[in-house]
Amino acid sequence: MRIILLWLGFAGSHLTLSSLPVRRGLVARIGENAFRGLYSLVAFAFFI
Repeated sequence: MRIILLWLGFAGSHLTLSSLPVRRGLVARIGENAFRGLYSLVAFAFFI
């Protein structure tokens, strides 16, 4: 069950962060490089 929840979190975070409205808003607020770092950090957190 835990793996399913982690997979859903991983997939959900990717879909949410990569959706254009969310991505554009975050990039406008924190910048492109910071967004990439945030995206990587969230992906890594769900991966491990």
